[in-house]
Amino acid sequence: MNEKILLIGCGNLGKLLFINWIEKNYNLSILEKNLNSRQNIKKKFPKTIFYKSLSDLELHQYDIIVLCIKPNDSLKLLKSLSSNITSKQIVISLVAGLKIKVINQILAKEDNIFRVMPNIFLSVKSSSTALFTNRITNSSSKSKIDKLFSNFGKNIWLKDEDEMNFFTAMF
Repeated sequence: MNEKILLIGCGNLGKLLFINWIEKNYNLSILEKNLNSRQNIKKKFPKTIFYKSLSDLELHQYDIIVLCIKPNDSLKLLKSLSSNITSKQIVISLVAGLKIKVINQILAKEDNIFRVMPNIFLSVKSSSTALFTNRITNSSSKSKIDKLFSNFGKNIWLKDEDEMNFFTAMF
C-alpha cells in the first residue's frame, strides 16, 4: 500500500495499529499530543514522523486519515480537520459511538468515510473487526481499508451502522 497514512491518536489502540502497520512498511505518520506517548514510540521506532498538533502538518498530503482518539476529543478534532480535508481523502474512525452521519456533517464530506471497530484480540492479530461505510464510498477505497485491517484478523463488513453497537457488545 503506497498511500500516506496519518494516524491521529496513539494511545493503546493506536499503538497496536501503528506497530502492525509499521511492520508492514506502510507510509505512516502520527499526530499525538501526549509527549510520553511520542517519546516511547520514538525510542523503539526512531524514524517515525510525529506531529503534536494539526497546525504542524500539511493534511492534504495524506491519503488516509485514521481517527483513534477518545470520543470526548472527537468533535473538536473533526471541526479542526474540516477546512483542510479533501473529497479524495479517506477518513477512518475508530471512535466509539461516533456515527458516520456526524462525521459527514462536520467535515461536509459524503464519501470515503469508514467506521472500524476491532476487538481485544487485535493485539495478537486475531481480531474480528467490524467495518462499515456508507453506500457512496467507492469499491477501490473499500478494498484499501479491507487490506489495511485484514492484517489484524478477520474483517466483517456490516450492512447497517447500527449493527456496530451489537457487534461491540457481542465481542
